[in-house]
Amino acid sequence: MSDLSVVVTGYLGKGVGTTLLFSGGEVLGGTTTSKSDGGYAQLMYKVGPKTNVGASWGFSRLKNDTGGVLSNWTSTTLGVYHQWTKSLKLVFEGTREQVGNGSTAPSQVDVSGGLMLFF
Repeated sequence: MSDLSVVVTGYLGKGVGTTLLFSGGEVLGGTTTSKSDGGYAQLMYKVGPKTNVGASWGFSRLKNDTGGVLSNWTSTTLGVYHQWTKSLKLVFEGTREQVGNGSTAPSQVDVSGGLMLFF
C-alpha cells in the first residue's frame, strides 16, 4: 500500500462563485448570495522507481436560494508522470471537462504532454 497515495478535499461557500471565485454578481449587485460546493479526489500509484500513474475527479457547483443547481462543472483526468531527472518530470495527461449534468451536457477532452521543471 505504500505505493498508493490518496488525496480528498472539498469546500462549502456562500457568495464566492465557482470557476474563478467571484464569477459575477454573487455579492455585488445582488441582495442574496449563492451557495457553492465542490470537491476533488485523486489516486496516484507508483508503477516503477520513477513512474506514477494517476486519476483524479473534481466538481464545482453553484446553487440558487432554493437549493437548485445553477451550474455544475466536472473534470476527470488520467495521467502518467515520469521523473526524468532530479529537476524534470515528464507528464502526459488526458482530461474530460463537462458543464452540466448527464451524457448530453456539453463536454470536451484535452490531451497534453510536456515537462515540469522543479528547482
